[in-house]
Amino acid sequence: MKISLGDLVRKATAMPYSALVILAASAAALAAAFTLQYVLDVQPCALCLMQRVPLWVAVTLAALALMARPYGKAARALLGLCAAVFVVGAAVAFFHTGVEQHWWLGTSGCALKPLGGADPESLREQLLSTVVARCDEVSWTFLGLSIANWNIPFSLALAGLAATAARRG
Repeated sequence: MKISLGDLVRKATAMPYSALVILAASAAALAAAFTLQYVLDVQPCALCLMQRVPLWVAVTLAALALMARPYGKAARALLGLCAAVFVVGAAVAFFHTGVEQHWWLGTSGCALKPLGGADPESLREQLLSTVVARCDEVSWTFLGLSIANWNIPFSLALAGLAATAARRG
């Protein structure tokens, strides 16, 4: 049996496959981020952490879409929300790319703050809450692109998939 590319695309943009792809891709991206952080000791900056939020939201929405049987308006609405969430994720990744490239400044959470305190306990608290990684420095690359760079097309592709699936029903 021969499957055409068009058949494959139609199947991937239909429920439950679209929600499964969104859930699996988002979970894989989170697993990669945690592997970089906890196995390879690549510490995330504040914007890196912000880029994880849309992935967590997408995992939740896709799981809810899978549970919304029969797959109708509720599943379509959840996939539409996934599309919006991924557009936000792409925007955060684009902003982070701009900070890495020094096109603009990062958020206040990106800045390293000078330490100052009257007693050892306040210094300890400041050290524990200090940003470990800077947002304007690329901490890890793959094929010459940073994680934020890769997150832009990744998020836009999943936004397209989710939007198409939400429209198709």
